[in-house]
Amino acid sequence: MIDTQKEDHRREELGSLYVITAHEFNHVARSTSIDRRFFDRDLPAKFYFVDKTGAPRDFRSAYIEERILNPSIIDAGSRFIAEWSFLLTEFEKPFAQYPFFVVSSRFFEKNLSLPLELQTLLAFAFPCLKCYGWGYLPSYDRKANFQDLQFYKEVGYLGIKDEGIAFLDGLYGVRFVDQYRMISDFSATISASNRVNILSSTSNSIFH
Repeated sequence: MIDTQKEDHRREELGSLYVITAHEFNHVARSTSIDRRFFDRDLPAKFYFVDKTGAPRDFRSAYIEERILNPSIIDAGSRFIAEWSFLLTEFEKPFAQYPFFVVSSRFFEKNLSLPLELQTLLAFAFPCLKCYGWGYLPSYDRKANFQDLQFYKEVGYLGIKDEGIAFLDGLYGVRFVDQYRMISDFSATISASNRVNILSSTSNSIFH
């Protein structure tokens, strides 16, 4: 793990940008390199590797390895729920530097129509994050759409077992799949100005 505390302080003035990176799945297997724009000196990027093998040996930018921080969750993080395993790790074993935004290492690939450079977007977004407590950066420049959770459950895309659904139903007094069946097809990752806000927004995000 590279010590992110030694990074150029100019990049830390606004906050942190954690780049969730499933390197083997999203880059090696697809023969697609991590976009070079993430390595700009003015971008406060810190790569969060969910791979079981961690970061590539020759990786020179600031990074964190989930396998070291939270090895018990690495299987789920590397295969299914990278963004959520980041949040679960922060919940169980705090490591993040606030305020922060979280994006996928495929951010530029998913946002081809983004009108601003990411640095410019962050310069606007971080003050908003401070004002509102938590928020999102865009992901996927495609038309608004909705996904059917019942269909996801039937074909195995939901990423949660029947026991987990029953737990959520009992915990929140709802029928998760029935009452919240159609969800917005918009991929975004929760970001927060402080730890209190990230814990609050994570717990509420399932149903809001």
